[in-house]
Amino acid sequence: MDSNRFDNISRAIAARTTRRDAIRQVGAGGMLAAAAGALGISRLTASAQDDDDDTSDADMCTLYFYAETAIGPDKSEIYEGEIDLEIGDDGEIDAGLLRTNDGDEFELVGQATGRAIDLRITLKKGRYLTLTGTAQRDVDRCRGEMEGTFGGPQRGDMGTWIASKKPITDGEVDENATLTPTSGNSSGGNDSGGSEEPTSTPTPCPEIDCGGTFVLNPETCGCDCPSPYDKCGETTCCFGGSVCYDDGSCSCPDGMEACNEICTPSCQSGEYFDSNCECYAQTSCGEGETLCNGACVSLSCASNQLFDQNACMCVNRCGSGEDYCGGVCIDVINDESNCGYCGNTCPANMPCIAGTCKCPGGQNYVDGECK
Repeated sequence: MDSNRFDNISRAIAARTTRRDAIRQVGAGGMLAAAAGALGISRLTASAQDDDDDTSDADMCTLYFYAETAIGPDKSEIYEGEIDLEIGDDGEIDAGLLRTNDGDEFELVGQATGRAIDLRITLKKGRYLTLTGTAQRDVDRCRGEMEGTFGGPQRGDMGTWIASKKPITDGEVDENATLTPTSGNSSGGNDSGGSEEPTSTPTPCPEIDCGGTFVLNPETCGCDCPSPYDKCGETTCCFGGSVCYDDGSCSCPDGMEACNEICTPSCQSGEYFDSNCECYAQTSCGEGETLCNGACVSLSCASNQLFDQNACMCVNRCGSGEDYCGGVCIDVINDESNCGYCGNTCPANMPCIAGTCKCPGGQNYVDGECK
């Protein structure tokens, strides 16, 4: 893990409110599904507006945790176990715990702002670990991975840390694992409608074929949609924030579109999503490109084509059966001087037939003539 990368990303994201926050601020009505949570699915019924007033003040997020000191007096010191983050409505973490594999428990506090997170873990003898990092998704959704850098407990100690719903071995997340931490109550976020990620069960599930759409949920031993998708009907998986209709179809509400598998408020005309689903307007382009409808596109059109600024693509200069020769559209199907393509001249007294220099049927080219 590159500590500079974590630090730079953390400062950039912490400086602004993310688009995920915007999703949670959308009102009722046409944005009903978004209000139910960027990772939840709303059933579109007459009573839907009255379903989601029963939310708790804080949700518990439990993650596997690994931190290793890279430099300083405690170089190579490892902190490994699970962390519980009780995240409030405003992102405050006033109650949390680091439970190490050695059986120790250390209290922690912090703040989550969108994808940025800051933590302070109190160790023994009044010493602290101060963590800064970013997450793949908004921290309060308790999804994906979080990682960053930390300092302490002694002056000069610095290292990197990672937290994940999947087990971590020697600082690396086991991407093939399906289990999540078994301690704590991971709710999957502050928004109602968010489905909890599967947790391990004491006994293995029987062998079940979930087909190509669904995956086995080890908690219920049933077939479910993979995260961050949610089940809609018997055959469909919808991405976060979608409206699930009675016919099993789903789509983003009006004014929203899918970005990174989550329904996100659409950008204004001429703006586009970046990799973090933030809107941006393209203002300049590199060599060989032009700005078209807010995006940079290539200008490498063929000689018989021109760039259509409205369609943002190369289009043919001439009609069917024609080619652009010397600045003029030429019939290359029948032109003896440009037969088939520009500059292809047929022999004397030989016609151009269907773009090929040849004599009519039944004739041969003899002594400079078709006979």
